[in-house]
Amino acid sequence: MKKSLMKSNYKQNSLALREILNESDFIGIYPSKGGPKDEYDCMIGPILSRLSKRITKEELETYLIKELKEHFGIAHPQLIQMSKATEKIMAWWNNK
Repeated sequence: MKKSLMKSNYKQNSLALREILNESDFIGIYPSKGGPKDEYDCMIGPILSRLSKRITKEELETYLIKELKEHFGIAHPQLIQMSKATEKIMAWWNNK
């Protein structure tokens, strides 16, 4: 695959994933209502890397929980919210 095409695909995938992460809004910053739209960008690269390696929904959920605890300082992430987010991410990835 040409470098320019790979870069274009990465940018498109990053924007789509950013939208899903912002909709999930794990820490309540309300990007859809004027909050920072780049708050979850630190997770985009690692998630795309994991998805390209064909991780499972459970592995993705484990990553998200770990990231929210360790990076964002959320002691008890909402598991229902995590499950919904991982379902959206996996569905998007598998249907793109």
